[in-house]
Amino acid sequence: LLEVSGLLAGGRALAKYGVDTSVAELKEADTNRACGLIRTLLGRAERSGASWSEKDWSQVWLDLKEIQAHALPCVPAIDVKGMFCSSLLRVKRYGLARSYLHGTGSVPLRPEQAESLVVAVASELLASASTLEDDSVEEAREVLGLVPSSSKAAQAELAFLDALQRLAELGVE
Repeated sequence: LLEVSGLLAGGRALAKYGVDTSVAELKEADTNRACGLIRTLLGRAERSGASWSEKDWSQVWLDLKEIQAHALPCVPAIDVKGMFCSSLLRVKRYGLARSYLHGTGSVPLRPEQAESLVVAVASELLASASTLEDDSVEEAREVLGLVPSSSKAAQAELAFLDALQRLAELGVE
């Protein structure tokens, strides 16, 4: 009965974000399917939540924790937090992302995990830029600023970006 109650609660939380699924589907979901449901929820949140308040995004995190704990326990809580932090970065909620990346909380990310996902989002932003004047280039710099300056991966991304800008200044396309 507790399992069914948890699956129902998880299903309601998913439906709140427009991700409709049955109790049977939740019960039978493997890790790939469960991650897909969470990514779908976060994708919808990214598209509609750019103007949401910190309270709204905090509610998304609370809902995700409930979904993970009761309906999709096959997905480690740390993975859910990483996906959530990536979404915060994509919607430019850098202060809130910093809190979740570096905060302790009930699901702490290790520094190397936080660094890895920050660099991955910054790389996505750089790859999406059509020119060096594209807003996503500056966003990538801002995202990379969320990790300590001792981060070799972040420094490599910044050095690459600086090299591209120098080449552009020299007229190399």
